[in-house]
Amino acid sequence: MIEVAEADHIIAVALPTYPPESRPLTSAYGAILRQAIHADRPQPPFDRATMDGIAINCSEWEKDRRAFSIAGVQRAGESAKRLDDARKCFEVMTGAVMPQGADCVVKVEDIEVADGVAVIQDGLSLASGNFIHKVGTDAKVGDVVLEPGVRLTPPRIAIAAAFGAHEISVAKPPSVAIISTGDELVEAHETPELHQIRLSNVYAIEAGLRMRGFTDVERHHLPDDRDRIQSAIAELLERVDMLLLTGGVSMGKFDYVPETLRALDVEQRFHKVAQRPGKPLWFGIAPGGKPVFGLPGNPVSAIVCFRRYVLHHVERAMGLSPNPNLASLAEPVTFAPNMTYFMPVSLTFDESGRQIAKPLRTNTSGDFGTLGHSDAIIELSRDISEFEAGYVAPVYRWA
Repeated sequence: MIEVAEADHIIAVALPTYPPESRPLTSAYGAILRQAIHADRPQPPFDRATMDGIAINCSEWEKDRRAFSIAGVQRAGESAKRLDDARKCFEVMTGAVMPQGADCVVKVEDIEVADGVAVIQDGLSLASGNFIHKVGTDAKVGDVVLEPGVRLTPPRIAIAAAFGAHEISVAKPPSVAIISTGDELVEAHETPELHQIRLSNVYAIEAGLRMRGFTDVERHHLPDDRDRIQSAIAELLERVDMLLLTGGVSMGKFDYVPETLRALDVEQRFHKVAQRPGKPLWFGIAPGGKPVFGLPGNPVSAIVCFRRYVLHHVERAMGLSPNPNLASLAEPVTFAPNMTYFMPVSLTFDESGRQIAKPLRTNTSGDFGTLGHSDAIIELSRDISEFEAGYVAPVYRWA
């Protein structure tokens, strides 16, 4: 049995580096960016009005001028007009380019317009640059606006679009097969007998992958039959990039997965980690460098191991930059066994912006109902048995 840190190291060095692919921006949401995106023009590309109102030359206001004849309208999307007479103004719209010769915007709420004249209210404090987003203040030509290794969220998609990155390089997710083993399992649409339970692990794992942008995912259910398990695994290893098994990795009489993998020349890198839940976790490498994860069959153990090890490491092998997510315990926790403890938590933020983790205790590693109320798991160190409120530790969100 190995430590969590050792399991992390073994997986990290064993996983292949997954290649990039080119995608149109319209189908890149949620993908991991594999290129830097540079500004192809300043942002904003011109002096931009940030309020509806009038554009004036502030020097006239400083001379106590309060009434300005309206010379015209500067609409968004029009090229810049010229203010030839500083005693006049242009009506200006939010997002419009500033007229040449104007250096200040007065909000529409602060003026009165009558007979083609805009009168500025008394008591205002105006200055050159008022309500103007100056050219290049967000980004200059050539600046890196998106670094490689980030997930393409809606704001990042907007940034890429704004700088013309309509075709981009992103990580290509590996193809994945998920196998659940066990005679006690039936499909979700079936009515189980008293001695049976419905499949849930494969659905949870598939959902976790698809939510992260994995599109080539298939799931299978196999009975506890050594020959059928071996035949199915052999066939899948020929055509998928990664194999995830759930169940059959413990020490039971019908837990055939480890011996089947050995028979197929899958090299075991470790079996069992000093953690709860998920102690029976198995990891190995198949011929061709394909990773194989043997997840426990108990639902909480399977989902915890999938999130903590599979997603965590495979996404980094796809180029996702490490971004530690920490939270403080909302209340004390006691955990006596000398193991790393992965505890479900709900997450909130306190008034100072700290992320707070409220423990949600499960009855057993089969109590996956509690996970439905959780946002994440928190990783509590093996070296401590009494964790005080405020203890800071890594958290791994489900989504």
